[in-house]
Amino acid sequence: GEKWRKTMLAMCFLPVHSVAVSTLVQKILVDHVVKGIQATSDYSKIVWFYAESVFLVLIQLISLGLHRWADVVQTRNRGRTGGIRQHHRGELLRKYMHMEHSEHWLASDASWLYAGIYDADVITGDAYFQVFVLFQSLTALSLS
Repeated sequence: GEKWRKTMLAMCFLPVHSVAVSTLVQKILVDHVVKGIQATSDYSKIVWFYAESVFLVLIQLISLGLHRWADVVQTRNRGRTGGIRQHHRGELLRKYMHMEHSEHWLASDASWLYAGIYDADVITGDAYFQVFVLFQSLTALSLS
């Protein structure tokens, strides 16, 4: 649901900052702005180059803030802090509660609990997180 979408958006934004924004802003800042300031002696053009450099630094700061937000969102929603794992643990325990009475006695209570915890870890670690990393890698690959 909502946490999955937030995590996917956050995971896909992380390479946008590191691959595209940081690289392009620093390249434009050094190649265009600094060389333009050094090459011209016209005061109005120098003011324009300084304004352009301030604008590029603001873009970098905004992107850095969004990168930090994306890192926090993906860490909270995919990690051991609850997020996706807690939802799957609850689903597995609900399935246990809907079993027939005779099926409850096939394993002890602790086995059901540990199976739910382990299966939720397998679902999130081997399925969800791999999908997140795949899309993050595809985003970075498409940007590079």
